[in-house]
Amino acid sequence: MSSSLNRETAGRTDMFGSASSASRRCTSSPSATCPYGKPWLRTSTPPSSAIAIHLLTTRHSNIGLAFYNGGPRAMVWGFFIVFSGVLCQVASFSEMSSVQPIAGAQYHWTWHLAPPKYRRSITWMQGWMTWFSWISILASVNVAANITTTLIVMSYPQYVLQGWHTVLIMWSYMLVLSLLNMYAFWIIPWMELLASLLHVVLWIVFAAVLLTLAPRHPAEFVFLEKANGSSWDSDFVSFNLGIILITWGFVGK
Repeated sequence: MSSSLNRETAGRTDMFGSASSASRRCTSSPSATCPYGKPWLRTSTPPSSAIAIHLLTTRHSNIGLAFYNGGPRAMVWGFFIVFSGVLCQVASFSEMSSVQPIAGAQYHWTWHLAPPKYRRSITWMQGWMTWFSWISILASVNVAANITTTLIVMSYPQYVLQGWHTVLIMWSYMLVLSLLNMYAFWIIPWMELLASLLHVVLWIVFAAVLLTLAPRHPAEFVFLEKANGSSWDSDFVSFNLGIILITWGFVGK
């Protein structure tokens, strides 16, 4: 029993080791021979992009949800709760990535780690779950559409907003993004880099203006104030609904 377990462990180690060494060869030198064809194209942006988008985009565009459910305390204390859970996920992904770096989704790890008897079916389900998640994330384009309509209403008070206007704006955003991904993908890394820089720079500008001119609340309001505007009898449920805003900052990237 022990010898068979050792052989299986050695087989998995060799499988992961060969994949890991191939990935290192592929990424270390542009002229290296890669098992997957062309050398891996690095299109990721610096970590500041993910940090800036979380702290700024998700919060300022959906901050009203937290004041409707949970209140300011949900934003403050909920961040530590969500961040702790995210660290556990990051630790798991980091461990697997250090053993077998991949450029795709988790179905690669599922194929290698699943029992051989159920490998095909489990990987098939994982692939479709990943695809459905990507499609579901497209629904977040409504945030950009709502921001656009809000700016229009503020700039043109006589404008009467209709629901179908928001829908058309959503479709317009998705059309533009689809065309960029299909025909001008090389622009996207530069757009992400520019967005991350603008987020950091504009955060400094907005923070300076708000800290200087905006009215201030006492510390009790920031750390202890609660809100329950969703008609739930339990403040605990309302608090958990409020911290959904924080989780949005850690998904999609």
